[in-house]
Amino acid sequence: MIAMTTPADPSAIQQAADAVRAGSLVAFPTDTVYALGASALDKSALGALYAAKRRSRDQPFAVLVADEQAARALAASWPDRAGDLARRFWPGPLTIIVPAAPHLPEALLAGGQTVGLRCPQHETARELLRAAGPLAASSANPARDFPAMTAAAVRAAFPDEDIFVLDAPAVETSSGLESTVLRLADSSLEPDIILRQGAISAVDIGGDVTLATSTGKPVGAKDHRTFQVKLFERGKWRETMDAAPQRTLFIAPNDNPIHQQANARTIALPDEAGAYSARLYLALEEARRTPAELILIEYPESQDPLWDAIRDRLIRLATAPE
Repeated sequence: MIAMTTPADPSAIQQAADAVRAGSLVAFPTDTVYALGASALDKSALGALYAAKRRSRDQPFAVLVADEQAARALAASWPDRAGDLARRFWPGPLTIIVPAAPHLPEALLAGGQTVGLRCPQHETARELLRAAGPLAASSANPARDFPAMTAAAVRAAFPDEDIFVLDAPAVETSSGLESTVLRLADSSLEPDIILRQGAISAVDIGGDVTLATSTGKPVGAKDHRTFQVKLFERGKWRETMDAAPQRTLFIAPNDNPIHQQANARTIALPDEAGAYSARLYLALEEARRTPAELILIEYPESQDPLWDAIRDRLIRLATAPE
């Protein structure tokens, strides 16, 4: 049964920190999405985190830290580039991958030799990190489902897990997307690589940066959902609607004509990229509560670095073709 504490006052944060030290899982808000975490140094707790997430053991967890000093303690080396990026973007939605310190558990690194580190821009999260120490963390959802944005959504996603949930609102600056993940190059002759696009773009980061090669294929997730998620092209909204089954919900920006159709069930999102991304997962939570078998999301075509991150996330959300 999930333990619930609301609001996330100092007493509740201390209780959550005590739970972490006792080996329990904790869910808490960040500046991106709700996170599910465990002590980064507790092998048993890391095993519980993998099990709750239904995550493959070959996928390492990132580690959230309270500040750059805490990050340095978990790194075998801290290049000047890492320090520069931390000072520019932390606290904030950038995960920096560096060589891992030798004392970090193998379960945290999934057999690798690097660790992803991030300092979140959310005071509740940082207070918890100061009290509990570094937390191995991931978005608060079973693997391949979409992230929770509220404490209530965490409860719904993990109805049978023993998790201490801190209930606090997202910050106003929340991007609504997971962090940008950047792997620093081993030498100055190689580019840094963005493994996952987020609110911070390659242009923002600057220097020699490239995007990881992607297959562009949707990820299957039907085993954790009661509905399918698919994408449709903006210019084909009419034929998409006509061909859709009866229990279909459409998610599209405000200016899509589909919102004016009397026989279409829709959720409207803002047209601007930042506002759109901040609302996307909340819209999906609303859709989850709606009796729909299929959710169709307009695939945005606007050219902007943040829209690139949104498109990447939509592709990850979409259900793989059968």
